[in-house]
Amino acid sequence: MRRNIQIASILFAFIGVYLEPAVCEIVATPDAGIIGNYTDILCMDKAETHVEMTAENIKSATLGATQQYAYLLSVVDENALETMVDTLNYNTENLSFLFSPSDYPAIPIPSTFHLKRIVTTDGQTWQESDGMCTFTVARNEYTDSVVTYCINDLPAVCTYTYYDGRVETCIFRADTLERVFYDRTELGCVHQHTIRCQLADIPEVEVDELGSVCQTDDNLQITYRIIKGAPNACHITFDATAKSVGFADTDIDLTADNTISLPLPTTQMLEYGITLQFYDKNSADGCSSNLYSQQFTLTLAGFLQEKWNDVLFVDNNDKNCTPDCENDLRFKAYQWYKNGKILEGQTSQVYYEEGGLNGFYYVVMTDTAGNEYRSCEIERRPVIESRQSSALHICPALAYTGQTINISSAGAGELRVTDMAGRTVLTTAKQKEDISIQSPLKPGVYVISLSSASVGKESVKLIVK
Repeated sequence: MRRNIQIASILFAFIGVYLEPAVCEIVATPDAGIIGNYTDILCMDKAETHVEMTAENIKSATLGATQQYAYLLSVVDENALETMVDTLNYNTENLSFLFSPSDYPAIPIPSTFHLKRIVTTDGQTWQESDGMCTFTVARNEYTDSVVTYCINDLPAVCTYTYYDGRVETCIFRADTLERVFYDRTELGCVHQHTIRCQLADIPEVEVDELGSVCQTDDNLQITYRIIKGAPNACHITFDATAKSVGFADTDIDLTADNTISLPLPTTQMLEYGITLQFYDKNSADGCSSNLYSQQFTLTLAGFLQEKWNDVLFVDNNDKNCTPDCENDLRFKAYQWYKNGKILEGQTSQVYYEEGGLNGFYYVVMTDTAGNEYRSCEIERRPVIESRQSSALHICPALAYTGQTINISSAGAGELRVTDMAGRTVLTTAKQKEDISIQSPLKPGVYVISLSSASVGKESVKLIVK
């Protein structure tokens, strides 16, 4: 207990300016006395360290020379449970003290406090007075918000709604990008709210060309680069053809890897249209970029095959019938591409690259009805092959049409020449001695194979120009 102090400080942690004291009128009875019921709200400003609680003109019973007063300070929580904070043993009928949070940091603000008086005639038996003073300690609030507008949207109109429901408008101009509103909180304290206008540049974005997407891919991948502004979302729309097969308009949040990934709802090989518009979703008016429109095609999978490290070919045989061969794709013309550029003169079913494949390849195929289909693109890089000895040798391995090819092998068996589509061009029996054959009359890549009981099956590649 604190004794013989007229003005006492109970330090709690507050911020603000000094306020006028709250006054509590006290009325006495012949016994314990009465502290009049009184309610006040004490608001703390930003620079304030305390508030003052005051009870004046306290009236009490005449208890003689041994009369003593004390005051109980308690806090009431959100469940209306009351807990004593401190006992102030002041032998006075007038009480005023400063209240600061540093002594009681565990007490939240706002909180409601009760101040009661107790009296004694013998210093040992205390009697509580009727009534109490109630003080609610709260803060004056200072809040901020930011609204974003495109730089060319000024002047822009903002609104603020007061606690009592009134709405006030303000206008942001190039030289006025901040407005302050003075309001009241639910407890009646000052509420100062500042709205700041943040200007954003109109987004400018570079979007990479889609071109084609393989029908076996799980997602449509779109890559882009932000040139100007700060867009954080993209609105994506599709044309009628795309929507008819399951593509749907959508909005998607942008990610740090500058890639948009969209599911592919179809494998149908058609040309589809897509439009992208990048925007800042934090902007009040949706600060948006121009429209970026592209076409993309789902490309054909499963027909482009690789043979060795220097040959690509279109697999056009019956194993692609699924299930009706008459309705399956059958190609009659071809055009090969490397790294996005046409390979002039490369129009056969097979593409051979001397020195090995090195780049990105695809082929455009034309079926018997004249429809064109683009294959999925594949990437191939040079590889170092381990050379293994073979009992089957041909000379030369690169020949012209009709040229004599010498074939040597230690074994005897059936010799077969096939093209890349698996069609047999020549079949002959080979004895142990070497034989000669004529190279095919059509340029392309062929496989010469020998099946023998002694060494099994061996094959070598023949390039015919």
